[in-house]
Amino acid sequence: MSNINYKVIPCSSLFTLVILGDAKGLAVLFYDAEMMFKTRSVVKTLAATGTALFLSIGAQANVMVGGSMELQALGAYSSTGFTFTSTGNWSVDPLSIVNAENGISPLDGTQMLRFGAGGGGQNDLYNIVDVTAFATAIDTGTATANLSAFFNSLGPSEGRVSLRTYGGAEPTALNPVSGNLFANIASPGFSLTDGNIATWEEYTLDNYSIAVGTRFIAVGIHSEREFASYADQVTLTIQADTVAEPGALAVFGLGLAGIGFIRRRRRKSV
Repeated sequence: MSNINYKVIPCSSLFTLVILGDAKGLAVLFYDAEMMFKTRSVVKTLAATGTALFLSIGAQANVMVGGSMELQALGAYSSTGFTFTSTGNWSVDPLSIVNAENGISPLDGTQMLRFGAGGGGQNDLYNIVDVTAFATAIDTGTATANLSAFFNSLGPSEGRVSLRTYGGAEPTALNPVSGNLFANIASPGFSLTDGNIATWEEYTLDNYSIAVGTRFIAVGIHSEREFASYADQVTLTIQADTVAEPGALAVFGLGLAGIGFIRRRRRKSV
């Protein structure tokens, strides 16, 4: 069961908005403003049980598989040339999946990625992400992507992140291009880490418009310099603004009608 977040918004003297959300979408509920404190209690109960009606409006989801570095087996991985391996695994240049070492601990969990099988070096690593589940939203031209990755190193090292979007079948190679490559976008230039092994630094690529027809995204993490460098907690979040289904809109309307009914009943009792 995914985590559900909630927000209570007193909109006026007439009603209160309650917004529930998880990776599947959002639910918008209306309550009489005088019931605001009861609403908070109800929402907490819903959040605890995972019970909510989702309208699939403004849905956000982390679609990255293997970004936590916990799924790929520990050990060194040699270069695959320009060939991608299976979805969810990092590949192309050499890398290692390691536990804490050199005074650096994983940002989360027990594993992290080290660029270069022997430590350090110039590396370009990619992980293929299947975004077919977002096809409907992507093909409306409204979907955007946000990429985040955390870097650490034994000394100041340059790093960046990138996205490559593909249509059609899952791509199998970086070069020559396999599949239908729509776009290749990288964060602007390389940025230096601070060289402090006690801190992880976040590199991002925000609000990237996903090309219509995209079905796969190659997430790239890149490191320059010769210091041993690491990455962890790579996330790719898809923001998909889709249209609510008729049934959801009907419930939305019932919520508004309920507000009017409550107000009218209370006025009669005064």
